[in-house]
Amino acid sequence: MIEIDRCKKEFLVSLAYLLLLSLTMTSVKAEEGWPQGSALQEATLLSEEAHGYEKKTDALMRTIYTKINDKTLNEDIKAQITAWHQYKKAVCALIGTSTGAGGSWPVAHTVRCEKGLSYDRYFATKNALQCINRLEKQKYISPHEKIDCLKQTFNIKLF
Repeated sequence: MIEIDRCKKEFLVSLAYLLLLSLTMTSVKAEEGWPQGSALQEATLLSEEAHGYEKKTDALMRTIYTKINDKTLNEDIKAQITAWHQYKKAVCALIGTSTGAGGSWPVAHTVRCEKGLSYDRYFATKNALQCINRLEKQKYISPHEKIDCLKQTFNIKLF
């Protein structure tokens, strides 16, 4: 019985998430589509903010790729970014469903988490680019020194 309830909950969360995704893909504005203060209005607004941070981060990373200028390192960075997006989706989905909230609120909690992690990633990437720009003022630097600047975007503790 518990397994069926969990499956139903996961199905409803997935359905709500797909509904939210379809709304953001068609550019429906939150204030036009959902009642004020509703879970899906909040989720739509938060999703728009998260996508904004992701676009800014992507733009910063395009600049960083040119500054690293090493094919192998750039491929490794891109692989790490792909893994980070997978991590973000998985951990935020867990956070959304683990709240125990009903209706569409798990989606709102999931998207709030994604927005927060996207902001953190943007902020760390912005700082990494500033670090690289400071390094470039020196006479000699290696691409690996520039990678040290990027370590702050990895969201892991390095020893």
